[in-house]
Amino acid sequence: MPLGPRSPLLPCAIPSPTATAFSAYHWRHRRIPVRIFSCSRHPCPPHVRKENAVNPSPIAFSTCDFCDEHKSAPPQQEFRVLPPVFHSYGGRSRFYGPVRTVKCHEDNSPVKAAVESPGHGAVLVVDGGASLRRALVGGNLAAAAERNGWAGLVVDGCVRDLAELQAASVGIRALGLIPLPTNRTTPGQTDVPVLIQGVPVVPGDWLYADEDGIVISRQPLHAAG
Repeated sequence: MPLGPRSPLLPCAIPSPTATAFSAYHWRHRRIPVRIFSCSRHPCPPHVRKENAVNPSPIAFSTCDFCDEHKSAPPQQEFRVLPPVFHSYGGRSRFYGPVRTVKCHEDNSPVKAAVESPGHGAVLVVDGGASLRRALVGGNLAAAAERNGWAGLVVDGCVRDLAELQAASVGIRALGLIPLPTNRTTPGQTDVPVLIQGVPVVPGDWLYADEDGIVISRQPLHAAG
């Protein structure tokens, strides 16, 4: 597949003599298998490598079916369900992928840094401490997430710019809307274990979101299906 301005390859998917390629699912979730190249200048994150890449084939999944299959699983371990407090604001109501995390409090600097880097089909989970006072994601960051190949964002906090969020081809879940932007206060943390509404989430988990809710698993659930 030739590279060009309209190439479906993900950002930084530029082959080099030292690049390694693997199949992944197109970041817009179109029915197009693509090749992601990882090179020394732009390596894939360790938990989004070949063995953890999103499924190259489109999948039809149901969080209800996942819950039926794992209803006997010990809570807070292999299989977890987020409380029904998140609303859908993005252009995609269904999304899935390996988890990366950000922990911050009313300062979206680490969120901005994350979505402006290649997402490789991952889902960014933002532990905003459930604050309802500032918006951690807005239209610019949603566009950046779409542009850089993120499957979705789950924000334990607020977002803003609803029309722009809905126009972005990326999944976005959050607690609510507020027009007030964040302050630059603390740098936050990236790719650390977080608690989302009391549910533990760690980088490398898998997250699935659809119209019925959000589930998280230690292993990819679609691999067995």
